[in-house]
Amino acid sequence: MIWLTWRQHRGVVAVCSAITLALIVWMWVVQHDYLGAFHTYAKSCQPGQLFVGASVCNRLLSEQGSAAGQATFIRLLLMAAPVLLGIVLGAPLFAVEFERKTVILVFTQGISRTRWMASRWLGICLCVVGLASVLDIIANWWFGLFPVHGPVIFDEVSRIQPTNFDLTGIVPVAYAIFAFALGSALSMVLRRTGLAILGTVGLFITARVLFEEFVRAHLAPMLFAPISFASIARSNRTGGPLYSTGRGWIVRYGYEGTAKSHRSISHAYLDHVLKLCNAVLPSLNSPSCLTQHGIESGVFYQPASHYWALQRGEAAAFTVAGGALFALAVWSLRRWRA
Repeated sequence: MIWLTWRQHRGVVAVCSAITLALIVWMWVVQHDYLGAFHTYAKSCQPGQLFVGASVCNRLLSEQGSAAGQATFIRLLLMAAPVLLGIVLGAPLFAVEFERKTVILVFTQGISRTRWMASRWLGICLCVVGLASVLDIIANWWFGLFPVHGPVIFDEVSRIQPTNFDLTGIVPVAYAIFAFALGSALSMVLRRTGLAILGTVGLFITARVLFEEFVRAHLAPMLFAPISFASIARSNRTGGPLYSTGRGWIVRYGYEGTAKSHRSISHAYLDHVLKLCNAVLPSLNSPSCLTQHGIESGVFYQPASHYWALQRGEAAAFTVAGGALFALAVWSLRRWRA
């Protein structure tokens, strides 16, 4: 069955491998052009100074901008890669057999349904993991080479930011496993390739958005950075931020008990204090009033040091979900009647 599965899908796997290789080459070319123009401009073209080679410096800036534009498009391709693998390799995996009625012939060859499905699923899943892993390794290397200053394409220190988190670490491989498992499960349940493709795209995007909005921030304990009158005055004077979270990911604004109060803030007590302080100074919500009642306002955030904890938690969640989808596909197959 493994040999037959390879014979049936080797063309699609070869095309996916060729596209992955082409994308890797493109990433290398963009990185080379960007860094070359960046370093040459930094050495030869100092802002605010008169220099003879103005046209050369303009050309270098243009090259940086062109490379940055290509890098933005590459980021979109990397973000879409898992779901593309899911709809290309997962969605047609079983639906094609049911549409062509060849599954009936397969089940008359002395092989169990579960073995037939498991051999096909595991064989193609290994190809998906291999392609996603190679692309993930290259993507992590690629992002880490871009400088932090200048026209920034990626800031390695800020990998925990949502715009960078999904493209680095180990979660892209978990996304690919989940997308493939989702596509193959819908392929088995719906038994229509078109419906499986549409369902894979819709459910994958929904799962990613819901996980980022409601789950990711709670995979590790959040820290709290208060906003005080001193920080507001300093921000107005220097133009800097109201709070310092390093390179952390700001999850939400909120309220916390002060260090001196040593008490947990209930919703009822918080609502009462907010109403009281708004009545005193509605325009500013009076931070001094909040402090008098043992409450301070600020931001809840995930520090950059929690990056790998969030990565492991999210990767585990999507991998386990992929395993559950495989079990759903097995259950659907065993209930099928010709």
